[in-house]
Amino acid sequence: MAEPLPLPDNFNPQTFMLSRTTEFGTFHESRAAAGLAARLVASGTPQDLALAEKVLDAALNCQERRENDPHFGNFVWMREDEVVQDLNAVEFVLEHLVPMMIRHADRLSPATQSRVLEGIRLGLDEIRRLDVLVAYSNITALDILNSCLGGELLNRPDIAERGYRKLSAWMAFTDRFGIPREHNSPTYTAVSIRALKRLTDLLRHDETRI
Repeated sequence: MAEPLPLPDNFNPQTFMLSRTTEFGTFHESRAAAGLAARLVASGTPQDLALAEKVLDAALNCQERRENDPHFGNFVWMREDEVVQDLNAVEFVLEHLVPMMIRHADRLSPATQSRVLEGIRLGLDEIRRLDVLVAYSNITALDILNSCLGGELLNRPDIAERGYRKLSAWMAFTDRFGIPREHNSPTYTAVSIRALKRLTDLLRHDETRI
């Protein structure tokens, strides 16, 4: 019988998130919670899935849900933040949630499936509003990933096609210089490579996948 996923040492059973303590206090990162939830769902044991529902709830509680907020649908970077400060947070949370739902949505309860899909929908609306410039390679790659796969997941051709077009625009921009703008950043380049690999694994639109 499969064993439950070993939990990281910094898992906080009170918050159901990973914690990090600095001289300024203890903090819980929304994208880390989304990543942990995706790993738990992929592991798939009954214990993992029960915990994943709680971790997903904690991650989605970091989403800005006030409709009058200028970044409605984005996420606070840290659970402790009062407002959205890093606009890229939505990209880093959805890069975990969207592939998770494509691969394993049926492992979650109907209520959790519904809540995650609604969180993705709101997040994709925010991504479309932000519409990051193609010069910002790693966030553009995440925009493409989330928009293409999220649009297909939600059966929203308008969202998916925006992602397909953005990939073409980013490729054309990159061709002008012969190399991605952030080619010399180990951190940013890894984000782009990871996003493109997930596209090739999961995308249904053949032309874009190829």
